[in-house]
Amino acid sequence: MEQTLHPEWQLPLPLITNTDSPQQVYPIDSLPNIIKEAITTYQQYGQQPTPLIACSALANISLACQSLANVARDHLLVSPISLYFLVVAQSGERKSGVDKTFGAGIRNW
Repeated sequence: MEQTLHPEWQLPLPLITNTDSPQQVYPIDSLPNIIKEAITTYQQYGQQPTPLIACSALANISLACQSLANVARDHLLVSPISLYFLVVAQSGERKSGVDKTFGAGIRNW
C-alpha cells in the first residue's frame, strides 16, 4: 500500500544523518536572545554540540511553562502545553551534564 503525503507537506527528515553529507547548522539565531546567550555561553564552557544544548534548554523552558497555559484540541481534550524531545547521541557526549545544568532551577524549586 503506497502512502501519500498531504500536498503541502515535505518529506520527513531522518533522525540520524549520513556522516558524508554536510550537516545543517542549528538555527540558534531564531531563538530569543536570552536563550541564545545561555546556550552559546554553555557551549563555550562544556563544548557539547549546540543542538544538544538547545534541546535541553528548550525542554526545561517547556517544563517550566506547562502550568501557564493549556491547549484544547476540542472541548473534552484539554492538556498543558508541552514539547517532546528525542536526543540521539553517543555515550560520553555529556548529555546528562547539559541536562543537569539547565534543569537545576526546576529541580531546586
